[in-house]
Amino acid sequence: MHTFRCTDGSIVTTHWMEAARAWGRPVFPIAIAWDGRKHQKRPLTEHGHHDATMDVDGIDWTGANGFGLPMGDGLYALDVDTYKSVREPMAWMTQFNIDPKFTRAHKTVSGGAHLIFKLPIGFENLLGRQNIVPGLDARGAGGWIAFGEGYSVHNDCEPVTLGTRVCEDIRDNHSGKGVVRGGCDPISIGGRPDKALIAKVQNLVDRRRKFGDRLPAKDGDRSAHLFAIAYWMRRYNFTPEEFASTVAYLSPSGGHVLDMKHDWQAERALGRAWNYNSGVGNAELTRKMQGFAKWMK
Repeated sequence: MHTFRCTDGSIVTTHWMEAARAWGRPVFPIAIAWDGRKHQKRPLTEHGHHDATMDVDGIDWTGANGFGLPMGDGLYALDVDTYKSVREPMAWMTQFNIDPKFTRAHKTVSGGAHLIFKLPIGFENLLGRQNIVPGLDARGAGGWIAFGEGYSVHNDCEPVTLGTRVCEDIRDNHSGKGVVRGGCDPISIGGRPDKALIAKVQNLVDRRRKFGDRLPAKDGDRSAHLFAIAYWMRRYNFTPEEFASTVAYLSPSGGHVLDMKHDWQAERALGRAWNYNSGVGNAELTRKMQGFAKWMK
C-alpha cells in the first residue's frame, strides 16, 4: 500500500496506486464513475493519455480513483465484455490459438476482462479495433485501458506475444469493409419467407417451447436471441437461408438486422450466429467458453 499527496493537501492511501507504481510503464490519473448506465472512465489531465508519465509520485491524484494505461509501443489489450457475449470472443480467440490463461489479465469494473499482450516485431503500434466480434474490442496505439477502484489483477504474469496471424487480421480488417470477421461465412438475408417456410417455422414453435419463447422476444441481448434461434433451427435441419429469412421477417428480436447500416454487417451477424453456437456441436469451443467464464469469476 502507498500514500500519495493531492494538491488540496489531502493524503490518499490505496492499493490501486500501488498497482500504478508496480506497472512499470507510464500512467495518468482518471476518475471512474457510474452514470446510471455504465461505468465512465474520464482522464483528469489536460491532454489525457498524452500526459502519461513514469513519475507516479509527481502525478496530481486529486479526484482520481484509478489510472489509465496507454497501449501501443509494443503493448496491446483485448477488451472482453462478458456481459455482452462470451461465446463469440472465445470462438474468435480459439480461431487464433489465443489462450487467455497464459497472459496478463485484469478483471474490469463491469465484470469483463482486459487481456494484455506484447506485440511482435513490425506490429509495435498496431491500432485498436472496435467490435471484432460482439463482446470483443481491442486497444492499441492511441488507446488506453483503465485500472482502479472495482478492478483487480486476475492473472499476474508477463504479457505473452500475440501471433502475427492475429495481428494481420486485426490490421487488414480494421475498416471492416466487406469483411466477415471471426472466420465464418456470411449469410445473405434474401427474400421474405414463403408459406412453406412459415408453416415449417410454426411447426417448430409448436414442438419446442424454448424456440417459441425466443422467436418473438423483443428485449434483452439481441445476439443471444440470434444464437438461440440458430441453435434450434440447426438442430431441426433448417438451411442457413431459411434461418436468415426467419430472423429478418418473423422475429422482432432479429429485426435489427434489417436496420444495420451495411449489408455486410447484417450478413456477418447472421453468419456468426449460425456458425458459433452450441448447436454446431463444437464441444472443444463450448468447453473453452465455460472454462473462461468460470476463470473470470
